[in-house]
Amino acid sequence: MDNPTGSQFGPFLIDARERTLRRDGAPVPLTPKAFDVLVALLEKPGQLISKEELLQNVWCPDSTCLLVTDTLGADKPDALFQIALETGERRQLTHPKGLVRDADPAMSPDGSLLVFRRDATPGSGEFYRLSLKDGNDSQGIPVRLTATLYAGKPVWIPDSREVLFPARGGLWRLDALTGGTPRRLPFVGLDGIAPVVSRVPTGGRRLVYVHSFADTNVWRVDTARPGSPAASPPAAAKRR
Repeated sequence: MDNPTGSQFGPFLIDARERTLRRDGAPVPLTPKAFDVLVALLEKPGQLISKEELLQNVWCPDSTCLLVTDTLGADKPDALFQIALETGERRQLTHPKGLVRDADPAMSPDGSLLVFRRDATPGSGEFYRLSLKDGNDSQGIPVRLTATLYAGKPVWIPDSREVLFPARGGLWRLDALTGGTPRRLPFVGLDGIAPVVSRVPTGGRRLVYVHSFADTNVWRVDTARPGSPAASPPAAAKRR
């Protein structure tokens, strides 16, 4: 995109700052994640972008910057960076040491805190909190909030105090100010992933999440004799 905050392609006009997409002047409804993916693709026209890179693009609350996982070199651990959309300026927010990787950043709605996971192995690590100054520069050093967890990406509750994240087949809430033991959401049940919390100006809250599960079965194929073609299509085996 020549202008990171606005670009036109064919009949479409996208405004990254206002988070709007229009076709011939008419608004085109998009989910927040679909809009983020579209902007990420437009920022690198003609380039192959991995699924991991798309998922790691996280917007600042005011939509003026992105939070990404990147590195300063092949021999250095992956850290978190903030990229300004208008200028392309990149600021390093975390400075991990050793064989770890900072991933899945989430900035609080008021821009004062950053929660992320510091992984020793892919997808498994400890959640940390980092204070931010004016939503841009890091203040102090990250504070560890939890023990090692095999957890997914955190999302903030609008009060800028707690985060939700998927782990062990459920959704959990964590106090980002005090840390400690996460609490499971009892009404979600099993197999809850990908939580999204609405930000309603009137103070109402809605939680949307994915109920993801796998149904595994044993199938039977009948043959007339060993090595001969199947006499009938595969069928689910029944308990006797």
